[in-house]
Amino acid sequence: MYDFIHFIHIYSILIYEFFLFIDNLFLSKMGGSLSVDETVKAREAIMIHVRKVVLYSLFIVIGSGL
Repeated sequence: MYDFIHFIHIYSILIYEFFLFIDNLFLSKMGGSLSVDETVKAREAIMIHVRKVVLYSLFIVIGSGL
């Protein structure tokens, strides 16, 4: 049982870290090639879906870490 919880914990951390990596690497650089309005719209369109996944991933990390 411990190994399964540990696996879920690590997998959830990877999901969260992958988002941070993508955010820092790609989303922060969109302003260079898009206008300000386009950047805001594109980032918000992506963030609507990301918030759902990252929020649950963070809850799982905290819950399985306890």
